[in-house]
Amino acid sequence: MAATTTALSLAVLACLSVLLLGTPDGGTVPKAVTESQRHLVEGVGQTLGAAIGHNADDLRVAVTVPAVGPDDLLARLAKVRKWRGAVVLDGKSRTLIAAMGEPVPIEVLPPSVSDAAVAPISDADGNLRAVTAIALPGDRLLVATSRARLPRVDLRQGLVVVTKTGQVVESRGPVPEQVMPLVAQAAAAATEGGHGTLHGESGAAVSYAPVAAPGLGPVGLAVVAVAQVSTGAAAAGAVGVLPAITLAVVALLGFLLIRRSLVTPILRLRADALQVADGDLAKPVRVPRTRESQRIALAFEHCRTTMSGEPAQRDRPRRGLSARAAVIIATVGVLGWSAGMALLATRHEVTVAESVVTGLRDQTASTGETLRHSLGGGLADLKAVATLTQGVDTAALRPVLDRLHATQSRYRSVYLVDKDGRTQHVAGREPLRAAGPPPPKAGVRQDGGSRVAVLYAHVPLSGGAAVIGEFDVDRLAELLRRAPGKVRLLDADLRTLAATDGYVAFEKVSTDRLRQGVEAVRGGGTAHVLDGSAVVVATALRGGEATGSGWSVVAEKPVGELALADNTLRRNAFVVSLIGVLLAMLLFGWHHFVLVRPLRALAQRADRLVAGDLDTVLYPQRHDQIGTLVSCLEICRQGVVDGIDRLGEVRRPRGTAMEATVLITRIDAPTPVRRPEALRR
Repeated sequence: MAATTTALSLAVLACLSVLLLGTPDGGTVPKAVTESQRHLVEGVGQTLGAAIGHNADDLRVAVTVPAVGPDDLLARLAKVRKWRGAVVLDGKSRTLIAAMGEPVPIEVLPPSVSDAAVAPISDADGNLRAVTAIALPGDRLLVATSRARLPRVDLRQGLVVVTKTGQVVESRGPVPEQVMPLVAQAAAAATEGGHGTLHGESGAAVSYAPVAAPGLGPVGLAVVAVAQVSTGAAAAGAVGVLPAITLAVVALLGFLLIRRSLVTPILRLRADALQVADGDLAKPVRVPRTRESQRIALAFEHCRTTMSGEPAQRDRPRRGLSARAAVIIATVGVLGWSAGMALLATRHEVTVAESVVTGLRDQTASTGETLRHSLGGGLADLKAVATLTQGVDTAALRPVLDRLHATQSRYRSVYLVDKDGRTQHVAGREPLRAAGPPPPKAGVRQDGGSRVAVLYAHVPLSGGAAVIGEFDVDRLAELLRRAPGKVRLLDADLRTLAATDGYVAFEKVSTDRLRQGVEAVRGGGTAHVLDGSAVVVATALRGGEATGSGWSVVAEKPVGELALADNTLRRNAFVVSLIGVLLAMLLFGWHHFVLVRPLRALAQRADRLVAGDLDTVLYPQRHDQIGTLVSCLEICRQGVVDGIDRLGEVRRPRGTAMEATVLITRIDAPTPVRRPEALRR
């Protein structure tokens, strides 16, 4: 039973290896490409939605600054170059109260605005605009328009922003005309809140994601990525056939070996043992070739000849295969097959297609641009605060800083310092920047006087004072997670400022491929390094006052973590190899504890009986064939000691099943005699 069950389990494993190692994947876009595209569009959608949502926060900060009236408020907004046009309206009638800059299309706004609302539009030049409205006291609305755009990054694939009708309002990279129907279909699905990838003819992959502003919900836009990808080559259908055939042969040979050397000898020996124990002493006991079975058979033959009066023959066990060796050989065969599968998995080279590297490169470049945009946006916020509060008393600046920190999650703290660097007002957590005079020019810098990475934006004010905003490093790490693998933000000296997993601040990178990736982007742009173990993509943060420190984003993605057909083959090979090891251990353990050990113990008792030990009683401990052999050998021992009357019928109960049953008369217990009261006392 054990050998049959193990053989069937190995047969099932052989079929499983055919399924896992021989699944063709030809004619499909590699999953790693679609995953990188999906992460790309989701990251760009989040960046664009955050930029649109920040407009409402910026307007809330602007109205915090004291203003005489609507005209004064719009005059202050006009100083901030972000706003191209702004109006103040009556909340109910939508009549114009004050206006500034270019015309504002108020018809795209919802009928009622209780707090804030955002609506995207496309201007006459085909550029994307965001119309933002917030509610003012006195049942009024402040509506302003600003430019919204995709990250300025050089992509190897097409990236477009479309409305739910399929109109393209912003684009980057090449977008073939023949995929526009897929783009329109993806836009319709994304504006309904869906995510996914559509596949067209000749390997076109279109991934899409909606654009949603934090706190405001979907804005009616979708980000769509278009890539022309070469379909994966079909995996060889016979990859899993040869291992399956090999395992089937190993299972068959192991089954035959255990059957012939362990199971069959025990069954034959059991039949002969029952014959001797039944009193039939005429037929000699057959001696098998397996060592343990030989020794037990010779013990039965010794008892038979002794009880029958035949001349005793001291036959020694012939050389043969032991039961333990047979089980070990069968187990080693299965383990060898498992080792071969593991060797196949480790030696199988994984090929990374160019389209996969391109997807990782674009994803990292977009993440770097998102990080640069976040740092630049923080600096722009402080500049807007400085511009809006020109001529305002310092005391009136404090609620503006509190409002800025409350509405922008990128800051850990925003504070005001005087010309000597002394803190005047703090919004948020305690500053980590080392005390000292603020830099004379606005920008984003790294504080070198702290044991932790402190990145801050600063803008000078009149009189030598400055407003400083320290960035939340954990928030920056969340932005870095949009890139693949382990991602680091490095300074010009290759020291770690932030990372997506555990790191030590200011720890220098030590891997050669990371250094190569950073050195390749010293002059700007994005580059990648590919070796047999990982893909490293580095992008430099360049452009504007926010990224003049030589910082770079480096993403390291192990090749084994990519969703490639070769990686799937390797993982499946390891799976079947592990299952083979488990079945081999089951094969050895089951046979060893159920058959081999009891058989060897019985063989040792049989040797002592042949050597003259007729006093030790043999007790059966199992209800199986070996237990039957122990019982028969005990009967034979009693027959040798007490005579052959102990064999055969004497071992069975007297009578037959047809005899009547006699009911024994019940005898009641006698009634106890009650002792006199005096005696009891």
